[in-house]
Amino acid sequence: MSLTLRTLPGRTADWEKQNTMPSLFRFLTVIAILGGLIYGAVYALANFVNPTPREMTINISPDKFQKK
Repeated sequence: MSLTLRTLPGRTADWEKQNTMPSLFRFLTVIAILGGLIYGAVYALANFVNPTPREMTINISPDKFQKK
């Protein structure tokens, strides 16, 4: 035995309206949450990770010093 709710043609039941979220609002919410997570990760990397300074040596061949 199944229970079916009937409404007028072209109308939806009130409980269906309350449980659905418009797709644009859902999309913007997901984008805002992802943007916040990315912003938080970049902020954490910029403020809490310290690079270790080290010496750099670059060898330049003598050919670069000759004038043509």
